[in-house]
Amino acid sequence: MIKFKEECLKENTVVHLRTQEQYNIFIKWLDSINERFWNGDSYMSKNNWEYYKQDTCLYPHKGFYEEVYLFEDEGYKILSYEKALLEEPLKLESKEFEMGLSVKPNFNLEEESLQFNISYRGIMEKSFTEYICFKNDCVRKALIGLGWTPPKENK
Repeated sequence: MIKFKEECLKENTVVHLRTQEQYNIFIKWLDSINERFWNGDSYMSKNNWEYYKQDTCLYPHKGFYEEVYLFEDEGYKILSYEKALLEEPLKLESKEFEMGLSVKPNFNLEEESLQFNISYRGIMEKSFTEYICFKNDCVRKALIGLGWTPPKENK
């Protein structure tokens, strides 16, 4: 599970959640540490992002949400989702190989999965999802999934 800094829970500190995905991940974390809305309801009980959308801020210390502008006007400390994360998110880039193989990674924050869309010269395409990834092991497994046979290791 993705975790956030304890600073998010301090008085006069809010987290600005610009996307539905950010909102979903953040409330999942709040629920996992037993944080609730001011009335005792779980943050997961209702989708409050739909009211203010990209301007949504959550104020976990007091258990409510509001538009970012209200918190700006009142002088609250506003943390972006990225600044609130305990660790920096994984940044991935597409890679084209000389032999015509294209690997396009996609990290799904909500599911904590890493998906690779792999194509060979734009002809054959296959997706591969890995939930635990170490170094290049995901790419290796994806290539094997496409039918590639790894070279034998010399001893």
